[in-house]
Amino acid sequence: MRAFILLMGGPRNRTQLPWCYKRRALPAELQRATKDHWEKDAAGVVTCLDEARHGFESGDFVIFTEVQGMTELNGCKPIEIKTLGPYTFSICDTTGFSDYVRGGIVSQVKMPQKVAFKSFTTSMAEPEFVVTDFAKFERPGQVHLGFQALHSYQRKHSRLPKPWCQADGEELVSLAKELNSSQTGSAKVDELDDELIKKLAFVSAGDLAPINAFIGGLAAQEVMKVRSRSLPVFSKLSFCSIWLYIVCVCVDQGFC
Repeated sequence: MRAFILLMGGPRNRTQLPWCYKRRALPAELQRATKDHWEKDAAGVVTCLDEARHGFESGDFVIFTEVQGMTELNGCKPIEIKTLGPYTFSICDTTGFSDYVRGGIVSQVKMPQKVAFKSFTTSMAEPEFVVTDFAKFERPGQVHLGFQALHSYQRKHSRLPKPWCQADGEELVSLAKELNSSQTGSAKVDELDDELIKKLAFVSAGDLAPINAFIGGLAAQEVMKVRSRSLPVFSKLSFCSIWLYIVCVCVDQGFC
């Protein structure tokens, strides 16, 4: 049984994602604000027909097609919206447009984004964690430090700690404390969880096939995100399976 940490990142670079469209073919009826609001250049309001939820969020970009009357919207550049409710959202200033008649289809547009990644060395010293267990916010930092200590142990002895070896567990805790004392920023933990580090040493030489399959599937999913023009995990994702350790101990002791 082994706990895992999956590192997402690489050399510092900037990537511009290409255009991709997430179409939401929702019938929409454009409503224009009152005359007073026209004079103040208020934004036009879009209301979906038949109480169909638009599913958009403020900051999304949309385009319009098949609008009758207010033809300036057809084929225009993507417009940033502000949601006003589950069925309505506001768009750009429509006071200078022609009169709206009927109809229209609104589609969400994925805009290009520029993202920058830290170097591997910087990300190890200043990690940003994706929290997967909201009951244990401190766990990713402990696991991050534990695996660094585990790598140091392996470089020193050319092997992983022996299963259930108290001496190896104590040595791994000592290495983790030394590493923690030299850390700065987000990589440093306030108080090291000695028992967690020991458990990592006890089971680090083992493998659990279902967990390996889960981690492999997760890594493959992140690769598919890149190929499908979606953003992968933008940080470090730590997966701690210590609860499996507790279950196995209970089974061995005959408690369950």
